[in-house]
Amino acid sequence: MEERKAAIYENLRDLQFEYRLDKLSDADYQATKLELQKDLAQVMAETDRIKAGQPPVVLRRTSAPRAAQRSRRC
Repeated sequence: MEERKAAIYENLRDLQFEYRLDKLSDADYQATKLELQKDLAQVMAETDRIKAGQPPVVLRRTSAPRAAQRSRRC
């Protein structure tokens, strides 16, 4: 879980960096950011469940890999 959480945070940082470099449209940035935030919320909720001694739940991935989500402006 911690590795996945770290990967999501890294993806959010990369996304923001590319947006600031004007490599992403505002719509693409907002949509991808929202999906990553949903992924992060799932991971954090699952971490809380495990810490509370509840059985783990199989998490579904709400977002596609980073490269597949972004459409670059030319």
